[in-house]
Amino acid sequence: MMNKYLNKQMSAICMACLAIIFIVISFFYTCLSNNDFSNGFLLLACLMIFLSVKGFKNDNITIPILIAIIFRVLICIIYSYSGDGDWDGYLYNAMQYVNLPFLSVFKNIPLNAYFYSWIISFPIRFFGSCMMPVRVLNLSLSIYCCYLSYDILEELYDKNIAKKGLWIIALFPNLIRFSCPFASRETLLLFFTLIYIKMAYEYYISGKVTYLFLSVCFLIPGIILHSSMMAMFMLNIAIIISRKSKSNIAVLLKLLLAIVTVFVFVYLLTNGIGTEKFAIGGDGMNAQKLSNLSSLSANGRAAYLQNINFKNPVLIILFIPIRILYFLYTPFVWMVRNIMDIFGLFDAVLYIWLSIPVIKKIWKIIKKKEENNRFIVYLFIVLLCLLAMFAVATSNYGTAIRHRCKMMIILIFIGIDYVKIPRFNVIKK
Repeated sequence: MMNKYLNKQMSAICMACLAIIFIVISFFYTCLSNNDFSNGFLLLACLMIFLSVKGFKNDNITIPILIAIIFRVLICIIYSYSGDGDWDGYLYNAMQYVNLPFLSVFKNIPLNAYFYSWIISFPIRFFGSCMMPVRVLNLSLSIYCCYLSYDILEELYDKNIAKKGLWIIALFPNLIRFSCPFASRETLLLFFTLIYIKMAYEYYISGKVTYLFLSVCFLIPGIILHSSMMAMFMLNIAIIISRKSKSNIAVLLKLLLAIVTVFVFVYLLTNGIGTEKFAIGGDGMNAQKLSNLSSLSANGRAAYLQNINFKNPVLIILFIPIRILYFLYTPFVWMVRNIMDIFGLFDAVLYIWLSIPVIKKIWKIIKKKEENNRFIVYLFIVLLCLLAMFAVATSNYGTAIRHRCKMMIILIFIGIDYVKIPRFNVIKK
């Protein structure tokens, strides 16, 4: 009986052991006066302790979570030794907030991408100019995103399908790669996006306005971090409009909620919150700006669709499907020139592998007019909007690889029950 219990909780025990190992390593680096690694491994130990407690409560997913942790810790250590740049100036801006009096920081919250700098300024203020604690913060958010993804998948499907999706998320190469570089907002953006989707789904199921309010609250930080998240408002509006109304009062309430949601969207848009890349809050977006955005990234070895930009908005719309194909599936075979291109090709093949089940799933829903899958259809529409926004502004598959990671989990949410993995044999009704 004791052996059976130990086997069941082995992954949680491993996390506790990792915590002890990281504490020892932290002490070792303290002796070497390496505060960066000492503080980083101490934070890792705290994360392992938290996850080991959580693991004892939910042994169903601790093994994929453990594997996710191991790969992300390894990539964190590699980044820490090899170093990673601060191309967007997140560290520089974070130091500006560190130099402010503590209370003044809360009066100077940036409403653009440097909101990430504002957040990482707190560990930098606490630990000093150490880089690894920030990487560990990103790592921790990445692991929590695994838990959030599992929770959403379990609500959408069942435990078996949810676990299958979790394994893909835990092992997906570029989710690991972008999980913990220094000064990268990818995991923080994914964190807010996933909580938003979870709250939006709770509203879809229950109709409680509290969940609608919470979804918008978590979406706003996502919009501040990246303009593309504006498209997520469509999910809220679609849910509000599609909910069945039993009385005239319910119809009026639904209309009021839709108006308030649109008002929040318009307010963010007109005040330039999270829209600095597109300058929507300034002199407006136009076809010329869209053309300029795509031209900016159309340089270097990994560029594609060079010199193919349109100033006519109609032509831009007509050309979007082709740009989406390039955005999701490049580098194509004929673009492979060296080893790095082979890694990119492998990433593209993974997206083809995930896209086929999504297409099958959506086709079946539309063909059979399945009412119970409306939320999946709404997610798919939002996904198409996100793909269009990124595809228009991206003409380099190096950039595309990083950006399409933001949408990979949504692909899984939509089509995971149609993904073929030998170990997980799911019988479809």
